[in-house]
Amino acid sequence: MKKRNTLDKSQPPLFHFADTAPDQELEPWTSDGDALKQSVKATTGIDHGLAAGHLINRLVNLLPNGTSPTTANAAMALMGTMAPRDSYEALLVAQMIAVHEFSMTYARKALREGLSMEQAGYYLNQAQKLMRTYATHLDTLMRYRNQGKQTIQVNHQHVTVSDGGQAIVGNAQQVGGGVTPKNVG
Repeated sequence: MKKRNTLDKSQPPLFHFADTAPDQELEPWTSDGDALKQSVKATTGIDHGLAAGHLINRLVNLLPNGTSPTTANAAMALMGTMAPRDSYEALLVAQMIAVHEFSMTYARKALREGLSMEQAGYYLNQAQKLMRTYATHLDTLMRYRNQGKQTIQVNHQHVTVSDGGQAIVGNAQQVGGGVTPKNVG
């Protein structure tokens, strides 16, 4: 089975735009319905064409410069590399892409010349909040994919103790530091 989290550069872009009007609908590059359905399913993880199309249009029209075919296809390529497996993951991945794009936009704005410290601070603060939101989304996605199960990795360790030496393996805690308080009285 081919790994879906790698970008296949030989694949043509999924979509193009008929015009430059705001909130425009994406149009597929192909009129082959089966090929398009397979591409959209592979990209979004959603079987239902109307639901997948709605999600794609909402995401693309939300992004900065989203109405450019380049941005739209880059967003779809990114979604494909994150490999959503169902509609829940697709919705979360779409949110992650949007949050990431806006955090980068705010971070870039903070670096513009001529901004006051207050203005730059505002943009950095917004970027930081969005980056924390992204991390929360990522954690949620990983918990969903792992079905809430946590994995603990145990590494085998070798301990060598020479004659007269002592070793403790595991969690050790020293209490009191070896000092005994004097009785007052």
